[in-house]
Parts: sequence; structure tokens; C-alpha cells
Amino acid sequence: MGNEKILHCTTSESVEQEQEKLEEERARSEWNLSLTTVVSSSSTGARSDTLGVIEFDPSDTVVATGGIARKIRIYSSSSLLPNGEYDHIALLDHDSACDYYVCTPAKLSNLRWKPNSSGRVLGSGDYDGVVTEYDLEIKIPVFERDEHGGSRVWSMDYSHCDPVVGASGSDDGTLQMWDTRCDGSQSFAMVRPGVTCSSVCCVEFDPFGDALVVVGCANRKVYGMISGKWLTRF
Repeated sequence: MGNEKILHCTTSESVEQEQEKLEEERARSEWNLSLTTVVSSSSTGARSDTLGVIEFDPSDTVVATGGIARKIRIYSSSSLLPNGEYDHIALLDHDSACDYYVCTPAKLSNLRWKPNSSGRVLGSGDYDGVVTEYDLEIKIPVFERDEHGGSRVWSMDYSHCDPVVGASGSDDGTLQMWDTRCDGSQSFAMVRPGVTCSSVCCVEFDPFGDALVVVGCANRKVYGMISGKWLTRF
């Protein structure tokens, strides 16, 4: 009886170890990343093409990029992975790889697809402190906010429960909340999360739809606001 019990325990341990090994192998194979495509500028060492942001649309079929070049470039996933072949590295040029581009008046620091817009509307934050919405179907700006006093906008986001509401954070140390239905003359809320006026580096609404917005600041603190009350954590 004692030997049978020892054998049973040993067998159970072996099965568990084998299952753990299989899980590790599966995880390793699922994340076996390899370089498939390089998209670069035709001008060698062109600093004006430095990218600062890349954003997938909700359908995961379109990619938008922005940066120093003052352009929003739109790529389809199929153009970045030619013919679905992964056995070699595809070397592409920005001009030939992108489906189209939209010129912007300033360098871009942030891009965000507007929820429930079917991939048609893309918001941006720029180095001049301006938040702009672009209608990509007609390729023109349809909304603009300039409330950060010329200080660079580091991040902007849209509310998932009410996509007409957005927020932006800037080097001026403020979080500005705005409504795209308004004429752009004034934000409906402005908050300085930190007493030291630290730059607001990132802004994020709750992706699950709650009325919660969280910001990260240069003072190494994270602030959350829900129902008009600020909460702080380190």
C-alpha cells in the first residue's frame, strides 16, 4: 500500500510537470517574435521622419503614425506584411508603403482613434499645445482645441462611455477636458493634478466605460479622477 501511494504521488507530480512544460512551450511559441518589415525614409538619416507615436485602429487592420514630419501616415496591415510572407524581411519606403497621409501644422506627440467612429476620426496632440480631430475620409481637420498656452500636448484620449468627451495633458501641468460638440472656445474642466505644476505626460480614460480618467505626471505620481474628485497614489 505504501509503495502504491508513493508511485501515485510520483505519477501526479510527473503529470503536473509535463503540463507546466507544455504551457511554457505554448507560451514561447505564441510569442516567438521575428522582424518581418522595416519601413524607413528614402533619405538616409532623415531626422525629420522621426516617429513619436503609432496607433492601431479598433479593427486592427489600419495603423496610423505621427511624429516630427508633421504628417499623419495611414498604413493598412496588409501593406506592412506583404503577401503574408514571414520568411524574409521586407524593406519598404514610407511614401510607397502608406495608403495616404494628412499634413499637420505641427509636430505630433500623440494619436488616438475616436471610439465608435468606425475608424474614420483620429485625434492628435501636437508640440504647439493643440488637440485636433481629423476626418480621414475627407482628410481634413474637423475639430480643434488650443487651451494649453502653446505648451506641448503629451497625451490625449477619449471617453469610452461618451466619446464626444476627451481629455489632454500637457507640459503646462494641466489636464483639460473638452466636448467636441462645443465650438472650441473653452474646455469644460481644467485641473492641475500636482501642486508643483509637473508636466502631465499621459492621460487615459477607463477602457471599460466607467467615468474614470487617470493621468501620470513628471513628478512620478499617478492621479485618478472620478465624479469630480481626485485620488492620488504613488
